[in-house]
Amino acid sequence: MMNFGIIRSLVAVSLIGVFSVGAQNSSDLEVLLEEGVFLEEGKGDFKKAYELYSKVVDADLENQAVAAEAMFRQAVCLMEMGRRPEALTVLNTLVKNYPEQSEWAERALGILPRAFKPTLIPWSDGERVHMVWKLATGNVLGFSANTVREFEWEGRRLWRNEFQALVNGQDIRSASEVDWETFEPVYGHFFQETTGAINWWYKGETIEIEYARSGSKRSIPVIEGVKDNEQVLLTMRQFPLEEGFSVTMDLFVGMSGVTTAVDATIEKFETIETPMGPMECYVVGFSQMMGNSQKWWITTDERRLLAKMEMGSIIASIYKIDTAEQGRKNLYEQEAYGYSFRLDDAFVVLQDPNEKDPGEIRFFAIEQEARGRIEVFSQPESNMMGTDSGDTEESATVRVDRVKSQRTGFAYIGEEWERGEKDGEPWMRSTFTYDHGGPELFDCMTFFKAKGRFHIMRVRGGREHYDYLMGVYDEMFQSLDTGLEN
Repeated sequence: MMNFGIIRSLVAVSLIGVFSVGAQNSSDLEVLLEEGVFLEEGKGDFKKAYELYSKVVDADLENQAVAAEAMFRQAVCLMEMGRRPEALTVLNTLVKNYPEQSEWAERALGILPRAFKPTLIPWSDGERVHMVWKLATGNVLGFSANTVREFEWEGRRLWRNEFQALVNGQDIRSASEVDWETFEPVYGHFFQETTGAINWWYKGETIEIEYARSGSKRSIPVIEGVKDNEQVLLTMRQFPLEEGFSVTMDLFVGMSGVTTAVDATIEKFETIETPMGPMECYVVGFSQMMGNSQKWWITTDERRLLAKMEMGSIIASIYKIDTAEQGRKNLYEQEAYGYSFRLDDAFVVLQDPNEKDPGEIRFFAIEQEARGRIEVFSQPESNMMGTDSGDTEESATVRVDRVKSQRTGFAYIGEEWERGEKDGEPWMRSTFTYDHGGPELFDCMTFFKAKGRFHIMRVRGGREHYDYLMGVYDEMFQSLDTGLEN
């Protein structure tokens, strides 16, 4: 049987040009609709079809069936032209203005993102997912960890989602806190070395933002139903397992202080290969209306884990899952260079693939509150910054001077040196304070030589957190064991 749409198109082609585009009576506009159908379905000329449908819609027809169909087809053409946000606006107008035109209203509702109220809690307290970040070429850019914690703050039960990453040399940290039952946002945080720490709180009708580096503050009106950009992963893990499920969310981005509408759709289900083996996933197309897009692969099992992300040429893949437990001291080993250390689970330890110097592989310990970070790395004494004397003091001085010379725009306030012994070997420590236009910062480096290698530990952070960070740092240094077989 011939498709009804094709019949209509054949009728329309015989009438093209008979009626002027400016025709205003109902029968003439119905013919324009037929002409548009031919251009859309028969020719695939969505731009010209859209223009004709728009003239039908703008004519304010008494024939609501024709107007509703023209509006629906207008939206279809917009989507075919890559203008989905505009198409969704047209479909919302159709449902609002022509609810009695059930055929077209129902088809519009089938495309429009549905109202979504999350209830599922697939994660568990302390869940930590580790991911490796690569270019499409396979080159490793870095690593990240995402941790979910349950806690109480001022009598309120909350979920906290934390993200720490060391990717392409950039230290990035973010967090969001949401109500345990309603998942409404309560707090957000973002840190990058170039911006400093940014914190924001949801206070009823406003969002209060504080910029740690400058000390400035802003107040932003809240859009009803807004979600925090940093809680998006939790929300996507709560989606129903339905291909085609779509939702539009208003997301507040604390870094920019802007709320933007985002469209997320479950495009398909597929099994993908990961460093942990094959995983069955649903694929979420995540399109910002500003034009940026991402894809997220989330497992279909009861855990709903993020297994993969694609952002242009960058791909992140899951490679390990564990459970974080604050207060527990974890052992981290670098067998290739013969050392290990212990550190509290409050810190996430990430490895930096330093391709410029394969002999220097760093561990970065990043604290969730962005109070500072600790790094541990090892170098052969013959590779210590242009000196091969093996002298701890000379090597330490050369290294510290180079670090200072690489920083521009910083005012150094003071510097102290300490000396001591560990396991019968000497160590040296430099601590200097500097100003960069915001709160004072400190940088401490300890140099310890053992078995022909220099083991270097470094901690950086805000001066106001000096006592806390140095306490963790000293414990970590005392746990440093250089006796591993390599």
